Amino acid sequence: MDLNSIKILLYVFVLIFSVISWISYMVRRSDNKSALRRLEQDGKALRTMTAEERALVQPFLFLSSNPKKSAQLINDGVFALTGAFVRHGLESGNGGGAMHDTLGGVDVVLPYDAREYLREDNQAEVVMTEKFAIVVALNGEFDLAGGRDRDQRRKKQDVQWHSGKAGSLPNVVTPPAEPSDPALTLRDEHDDQEQDEAPHVEILGQRDETPAEIADRRRPGIGLGVSVLWLLVFVFLGLTAQAGGAWAGVSALLLVAAVWRTWRRPAPDAPQKVNRARGELTGIELVNPANSSVVSTHLFLGDKLPLTLPSHWGGRKNLHDDGEIDVDMRVQDYSVVRLGRNCSIDEEQRMFPRVFWGRHVTLALVGVLAVFFLFVLAGHLIKGDVAMTSAWVSGSPPRTYDSSAALAQELPQFGTMVSLQGRARCELQPSDYSNQIWFDCSRLRWGGNTPSTVALDVDDATMSLYTGRFIRTKANPLADLIIKNTLYLQSGNNPLAMYGADMASAVSVLGVTNMVLNIERTCALTTGQDNSQESIQAYADCDGLKTTLAKNLMLAKDEADGWLELLKLAQNGVLTAKGAKDEGIMVSRYVSSARRYAESAMQPRIQHAVNQASQSAMKSQQGGVLVQVLPGPYASLPSLKTGLNLMDAWGQRQKMLAADGVMPFQVSGLVVGAGEDGSGAPEIVVDATRSLDNPWPSLARMVWLLLAVLLVLVHTTLALIRTTAASARERKLLEYGQRQGGVKSAFF
Repeated sequence: MDLNSIKILLYVFVLIFSVISWISYMVRRSDNKSALRRLEQDGKALRTMTAEERALVQPFLFLSSNPKKSAQLINDGVFALTGAFVRHGLESGNGGGAMHDTLGGVDVVLPYDAREYLREDNQAEVVMTEKFAIVVALNGEFDLAGGRDRDQRRKKQDVQWHSGKAGSLPNVVTPPAEPSDPALTLRDEHDDQEQDEAPHVEILGQRDETPAEIADRRRPGIGLGVSVLWLLVFVFLGLTAQAGGAWAGVSALLLVAAVWRTWRRPAPDAPQKVNRARGELTGIELVNPANSSVVSTHLFLGDKLPLTLPSHWGGRKNLHDDGEIDVDMRVQDYSVVRLGRNCSIDEEQRMFPRVFWGRHVTLALVGVLAVFFLFVLAGHLIKGDVAMTSAWVSGSPPRTYDSSAALAQELPQFGTMVSLQGRARCELQPSDYSNQIWFDCSRLRWGGNTPSTVALDVDDATMSLYTGRFIRTKANPLADLIIKNTLYLQSGNNPLAMYGADMASAVSVLGVTNMVLNIERTCALTTGQDNSQESIQAYADCDGLKTTLAKNLMLAKDEADGWLELLKLAQNGVLTAKGAKDEGIMVSRYVSSARRYAESAMQPRIQHAVNQASQSAMKSQQGGVLVQVLPGPYASLPSLKTGLNLMDAWGQRQKMLAADGVMPFQVSGLVVGAGEDGSGAPEIVVDATRSLDNPWPSLARMVWLLLAVLLVLVHTTLALIRTTAASARERKLLEYGQRQGGVKSAFF
C-alpha cells in the first residue's frame, strides 16, 4: 500500500467519523427538543412566577444563536425539572461549533452562578420559552435573587480589588447559618450577621511594582526568536557563497540585527499594580479523582483571593499574633510578592538576582548546527577559503607567470594567487570510468619533452573491418532499377512503402571471396581471446555481420543458405572459378548495417592497440611543469573534439603528441597544492573557481565559520557560568529561607 492509498483511507475515515458525529449530534438535538415539548405539554406548573422573578429573568430572554433576537415566555408558570446535567455539542477543527446545556434532556439557561450548584441528580424550577427553559431555582440552594446578589457583590469585589481602595472586601457567598439558628430560611434578615462571620479580608492599599519585582517577573525565554534570526544569517551567507555579492548586503543587515538582538539590554516592563491585603491564610486540599494518592493544596487569603506563591516559600508562611497575615499580591494574576514579614521577592531579587541560561544553550546549539552544516556542504573548501580570505585581506596582487621556466624556478606554494599564460599540452591520463587512456586538458604539461609516439599494432584485416574497407562496392544502375521496381510493385499504393522504395538503392559487392575469408579469420581471432563482456559482445557483433551478409548478399549464379554455405563457396574457390566474377549485389542499407557490425566487433582489438600505444606515450610525458587546473570561470583551457571513433581520435592524439601539439591556455586562481609529479617535474594545483575579483564565496564561508565558532565558544561558556550561578542562587535562597524560618510557623 503506497502513501496515496493511506491518505485516501485516512480521509475516508475522517469523513465517516464526521458524518457519524453529525448524525449523533442531530439525534441528541432532536431528543432535546422532544423533551422540551413534553415538558411544555405534559408538565404542570408548581406555582406562578413572582414579580421579582419576572424582572430577574428578563436579561436571559434571548436566543444564544442570535443574541439580538429576544425570546418570549410561553406563560407565567414555574415547572419542576429533574435529571442529570449534560453538556454536549459539535466542534469543528477551526475552533467553532455549538455547545448546549441540558438538564433532564431539556435545553436550559443557567443564570449567574447556577452552574456551581449542580449535582449528579438535580431538582430545578424552570420557566419556559419556545426554545429553552430558564432555571429560577436549583437544588434548594440557588435562586435568581441570590445569584443576582452574588453577581453584584462579585463585581463590587472585583472593582475594589483592581482599584486598590482600602477597606474590607465584600463577601460573595454568604456562609450558611448555624443549625440552631431558628431563622435558617430568612436570608434577608440575617445577611449582615452572616457576613460578619465570614473570613475577613482587608485591602490596606495599592502600589506599583518595585524594579526588583519587575525584574523577577521578567522571563527572557530560551531565545527562539534570536535563534531564528541567526539561522537566517547563515542561510543568506550560504546564498552569498553561491550567488556572490548580490546577497551580501542582506546578510550584513541580518547579522547586525542578530548581534543587536543577542546583546541588547531589554527595556524594563511597565510596573504592574500590587495590592497589600490582610486576612487569614486558608489551605484547601484537593484529591486527584484519577489517583487518590495525589493531593494538591491550594492557598487562599480568607475565602476570596487565591494565592500563587514562589515554590521555595512553601514552609515560610508566618502569621501575625491575631492569626492574620499581610500579603502583597499582584492585581493581575494574584501572584504573591511579599508574604508576612520574612518573605519578599524584592529583597530576594536584590540579594540574589535571577540568572537565566536557556537562551545561551539555544544559541550554542545554533552555532553547533551551523558548523555541522558548513562542513557537510563545503568542508572540502574551508582550507582554500582560509587562504583565499588571507590573500584578499593582505591586498597583494596575483603572481604572474608567462613561461614554465619562471614557474619552475619560483614554484608558488599553497595559498598563493597566480595568473598563468602560455602554451601547453594536454596530459594523457587513464580514464576513471573505463579502461581507456585519454587526454585530460585539466592537466597541462607546460614545457618539457615531446612525448614519443608508437604506431598502432593492428593487422590490415582488423583495420579494414573497423574502417569498413573490407566491403568494396561500386554502383550498379541496373540492379538499382530492378530493386526499386520490385519494391514499388510490393508497396501496394502505400505512401510510406513507396517512399521507402524510392530511397532504396543497390550496389555491387566486389571481392566476395577475400571478404568472406577475412571476416571468418579475423572474427575467430577477435572472439576467441577470453570470456570477458567485450569478447561476448564482439562475438555477437560478428554473428550479426555474418548473418547480414549471408541473408542479403545476392550472388550471380550460386545461392548460399546461411554463412556456412557462403564460407564453403569461398573456401572452395567457387566464386573465383572460370566464368565467375566474384561479385554480389546488396541493398545499400544492408551494406551500412554490415559495416556497423564490423566496426563494433573490431572495436575491442582497436581499443587495446590504442591503449598499448598510449601507454608508451604516457610514460614519456616528462619535464616542464605539470599544471593541474580545477576548472572554473577563470580558466581558458585547450579543447578537443569529442564523439570521434577510435581511429579519428587516434589521429587527433597523434597531432597532440607531435612537437607542434601544444595549445594556448590561460589560468588564474588560487594554488591549492604544490609538489612533484611521478617523473620528478614540479606540479601545482590551481583552483580556477577563485579570484580576487570575486572573493564573496570564500568571505561568506569564512564569516559563517567565524560566527558559528564564536556562537559555540561564547554561549557555551556563558551557559556554563550561568547554570553554575543559577545553582548557587538556589542554594543561597534555601539557606536564606532557613535563616528566616526561625519565626513562628502557623501553616504546614
